[in-house]
Amino acid sequence: MLEDTYSGKVAPTEHDQQPWQHHPYWQVARRDLIGALAGAQHCELSEQQAEPGGYVPIHHHDVEEIITVLSGTLSVMMDGQYFEMHAPSSVLIRPGVEHGWRNKSMSSATFLVYFPAQDPVSHWREPKSKI
Repeated sequence: MLEDTYSGKVAPTEHDQQPWQHHPYWQVARRDLIGALAGAQHCELSEQQAEPGGYVPIHHHDVEEIITVLSGTLSVMMDGQYFEMHAPSSVLIRPGVEHGWRNKSMSSATFLVYFPAQDPVSHWREPKSKI
């Protein structure tokens, strides 16, 4: 049996109360929903918004990642294959698989990103290329 090491008060995270962090170059905003500040020890969940033209360069992680598109469309490259993700849809990205995405549409896209680790390391392909 796993021992419960969390001893704090249980409370939901109010998404609208979490601050957005804007990446100045990639045209992407992120707010952390669940992570260390919420008491998580082994996972994190963030909400992200990509404006038209927003992207994340090709990279990979040592852990799985799940992306769930809530609104809009993302053009995704995963393991050399290209495909469109339309809301509502999700994709599992396995450890070590190169991936990246871009919002090629004329409207913003909102999506959730889940990792089973706190602040996972991103291994960027150099130069940091757009998909």
